[in-house]
Amino acid sequence: MKKINVPLPGKKYPVYTGNGSSAQFEKMLVRHKMPARILAVVDASVIKYQKEALSILLNSAKFKIELFRFTASEEKKSLASVEKIYKALQNGGYGRDSAVIAIGGGITGDVAAFAASTYMRGIKFVNVPTSLLSMVDSSVGGKTGVNLNKSKNLIGTFYQPEFVFIDTKMLDTLEPEGIYAGFGEIFKISYLAGKKMFPLVEDAMAEVFYGNYSTVEKAICEAVKFKAGVVVKDEKETGLRKILNLGHTYAHALEAETDYFVKHGLAVIGGLAFALYLSRRKGIMTEEKFNENIKRIEPFRDILVFPKADPEKIYLSMLWDKKNREGKIKFVLLKDAGEAVIDVEAAKGEVIAAIKFAQKFIPVRGI
Repeated sequence: MKKINVPLPGKKYPVYTGNGSSAQFEKMLVRHKMPARILAVVDASVIKYQKEALSILLNSAKFKIELFRFTASEEKKSLASVEKIYKALQNGGYGRDSAVIAIGGGITGDVAAFAASTYMRGIKFVNVPTSLLSMVDSSVGGKTGVNLNKSKNLIGTFYQPEFVFIDTKMLDTLEPEGIYAGFGEIFKISYLAGKKMFPLVEDAMAEVFYGNYSTVEKAICEAVKFKAGVVVKDEKETGLRKILNLGHTYAHALEAETDYFVKHGLAVIGGLAFALYLSRRKGIMTEEKFNENIKRIEPFRDILVFPKADPEKIYLSMLWDKKNREGKIKFVLLKDAGEAVIDVEAAKGEVIAAIKFAQKFIPVRGI
């Protein structure tokens, strides 16, 4: 099992990764001096498809771990769901000397972490991401949150876990769409990290469907290391951490305007196409660099099909993005792979043109 440290000034914590590592989970709970009473918020899909791994994670002689079933969806990523977790904690007599564990994808992690960060002003939290997307994205960095109406993650906190525990064996039950969604975020990070990461990511994507997780684990580790390095320098997203929003302004708007039909990691792929086009349109990226970089995500054109969405409505949804300032949309764009530019503004016509390019890049159909 590998260990990656996230050395934040206020709280240092590790990310553990391994294939079949669930058997060591209790050992990690002991190592990190977790409370004896723990509420495990578990994604219903994990309960259904990961029975063996879940049994290993929850069966403990040293800790009393109670299961709270959570049906993960963007609709359930709400204050109402958080309140149900509060009530389970209150009714179960959980005090400040207790903890919450999230076992599931990004939605489960975000909701459970938000509940943990606010119950009794904060109790200990551990994240066990089970999807590729959550392994490389939401599980690291301490962002928690729920949606409000169509605004994604509008309500939330920054709250770091005691540790993150990744068992890549859990990827066995993921559908191809879930794998592609995870690689959407991995590709995003590779665009930020630079060209040196592209070969590893492309090899990992080629091998994952053959059950070869050694290269996938390396890609996960590189993604986690990069994100951890950014978060350590800017935990509260006042500067450098903004680069992690590459492709996300479009992605969040696309998700909202399709009623979350498009999974987040897949929407990010469209967001990367959007960002690359707008970078060229703004003169930040040269035509040569654009052609070189867009090729990296062209394989997704043969895989993905997005639903139709009105460009005007996507634009209006972008105006509600929480990263905006003074009513102006702020974009993360690229000069080249490894060279991000933050807080770029664009005229409405430029944004609409980029939306139309992204929609042309990924084929669309009606829903």
